[in-house]
Amino acid sequence: MRKPISKSQRLKKFDEDENMIVTLNITNEKEIIPIVKYWLPNMKVLKPIGLNDKIKKEVEKFLKWT
Repeated sequence: MRKPISKSQRLKKFDEDENMIVTLNITNEKEIIPIVKYWLPNMKVLKPIGLNDKIKKEVEKFLKWT
């Protein structure tokens, strides 16, 4: 809440574990992927699932490389 990810960020709700769920409007995946990676493991993409899968594959690829 102190540091918005984007100007389009909107607080949707807090879940039962006090996790903040926000929505963002983006025009291209390349806008959000670096931000999500920066905040890992404290951030997860809930929707679209395809974007979450893409980030997961990139992280797995990096971990195999190291």
